[in-house]
Amino acid sequence: MQEQAEQNRRTAHTAEKLVEADAQSRGEMIAAHASSQESLQEERANLDQQKSKLGELRGEIELDRRRAPVIAEAIHVVVRILVCLCPLTLAAYFLYSVNRTSAADEAHIVNEILIGELTSETLRLLPAPIPESLAVTDQRSTEPVEQTEIEPTF
Repeated sequence: MQEQAEQNRRTAHTAEKLVEADAQSRGEMIAAHASSQESLQEERANLDQQKSKLGELRGEIELDRRRAPVIAEAIHVVVRILVCLCPLTLAAYFLYSVNRTSAADEAHIVNEILIGELTSETLRLLPAPIPESLAVTDQRSTEPVEQTEIEPTF
């Protein structure tokens, strides 16, 4: 009986150790499970964050895809306008530079032409003097009447 009681005590002690070990292993399993759940939640949060960044990046790419043709067309139109304005700008600059002479320069040119005309033997610009035999006289007076030339208009 004593042996039986001793055996029962050992069995109870062993069962108690077994229950404690089982409780301890269950506690470790629960802790490991909680730890794995936390790491899983962190990974999910990390994946969600990466997914949202990927969505933002896709939105930016889509916006760029929509915006790029509009910008390219605007640049194309501006270049066409500049190409069309180049000849007009050159013509305007040419006209400006041709008409850019000052009054002093013009007066100097006119003086040179008139001096050349007056000193030459044949008059090219000024009307030739009218001989008296061809002069038209006024019936009422004996003074010759000046003839005026009519300049052609173009």
